[in-house]
Amino acid sequence: MKSIFSTFVITISLIGLVSCADKGSQTKNQKMYTSYKNQSIQYVNDLYNTKYKTFKKYKAIAVSIDSMGKCSIGYSFHAKTQAKANKMAIKKCNAYKRTAESTCKIYAVGDKIIHPL
Repeated sequence: MKSIFSTFVITISLIGLVSCADKGSQTKNQKMYTSYKNQSIQYVNDLYNTKYKTFKKYKAIAVSIDSMGKCSIGYSFHAKTQAKANKMAIKKCNAYKRTAESTCKIYAVGDKIIHPL
């Protein structure tokens, strides 16, 4: 009888270890997402504050951040109208995005950020 009880306790302990390991991997995925997203945001902000600022009007940046935190960016400049600049930025962003789940949104129009990340 004692050996059956010991086997039961060991089995419960192993199940507990497996569920703890799963929680740890979720935390790792969340950390990876946060890291990628922070890098993506920094990249977009750097682009906006350097290269993009030198472009003449009409200009726009579109950004998509996927479930892994990775971004796709499309931008346009020297367009004939602001509407055309926005459309081209979205089109370029969609061409580079990694997954269908993410949506490209206009981040900046002209020199104004309209959709902060």
